[in-house]
Amino acid sequence: MGWVLFFIIIIAIKEGGWWWAIAIYFLIGWANSKNDSSKEIKSDGNTLLVNKSNDASLMRDDDLTKQIKRTPNAKKDNHRSISYSNLPPTPLNEALINICKKYSGSDYYVLDLIPSQKRENANKNYPTPFNGKMIALIDSTVFGSAINGLAIGEHGISWKNNWATDTKVDKMCWQELETAEISRKSSDILIGEGIFSMAGSSFDKNKTVELLKEMQESISEVSSSISKNNEDSNSKFSAKKSNALLDINRADYDTLLTLPGVGAAEAKRLIEYREKNGLFVSVDMAIDYLNLKPHHAKQWENMVKVSKRTSPISSDNVNTSLQPGGRMID
Repeated sequence: MGWVLFFIIIIAIKEGGWWWAIAIYFLIGWANSKNDSSKEIKSDGNTLLVNKSNDASLMRDDDLTKQIKRTPNAKKDNHRSISYSNLPPTPLNEALINICKKYSGSDYYVLDLIPSQKRENANKNYPTPFNGKMIALIDSTVFGSAINGLAIGEHGISWKNNWATDTKVDKMCWQELETAEISRKSSDILIGEGIFSMAGSSFDKNKTVELLKEMQESISEVSSSISKNNEDSNSKFSAKKSNALLDINRADYDTLLTLPGVGAAEAKRLIEYREKNGLFVSVDMAIDYLNLKPHHAKQWENMVKVSKRTSPISSDNVNTSLQPGGRMID
């Protein structure tokens, strides 16, 4: 890189004009890549990459240091093994990982194939929403430093452009991306109100649009599936709750004894009333008949039900004068 910059400066000195602008552009990129580089600390034959930034918020990339497995006998380029594949196995994460793995190309990386330096630069300059683990990365820099690019995380996407491209939005969670319009305009990818510039990336622009749109479809499918499962669960819970209620008109003596405020005498009275007068028409009717205390009556609301009459009962057989007639107050 240094030699390329040197030759461009020589040409600029001879030719002048736009060559100076090109030389300045390359000089800025070279300086940025140098500033964002990490220093190496060697200990016991192992090399550990350390970020120079002291900003605590930038160091919360994805618990990088906790996932380092030292391998002393490995080659210099493979002096550490980091696993980023252990994302929580949620339906959405699994779907997104499968989608990202389908695509390939220069300046595009997935999971463990993301170079550590690029990952660190991306986490520093455009961390994924809620500091989620990174699934894929598109590097949009000329020199490959990934200080500009687009990161796909477990909770959403984020990106950063160079100084020449402005954007209203540079981060989206999955709910926002699901409804965003995605299209391409020259080397820019339009994502809702946001713009991601791929001017410095060699990854196919059309593939980027396809990738994001396929992710949108997957988010919608998973969301619909989760909503349907929740509705089914709620329906089953309601049915189970209804079936679990004790039927005061059909419960036997021992079952009645499990109800709050019901002892041997109360259980016997309930059975005698049913045998003599037929079914209770409501829970409140049984509560009043037993003259239950208010706190017991409150407990009955979520425990007791009355079955419907299968055949009408003659008014001659119904005793409408319940004794005693009121509820006691604690």
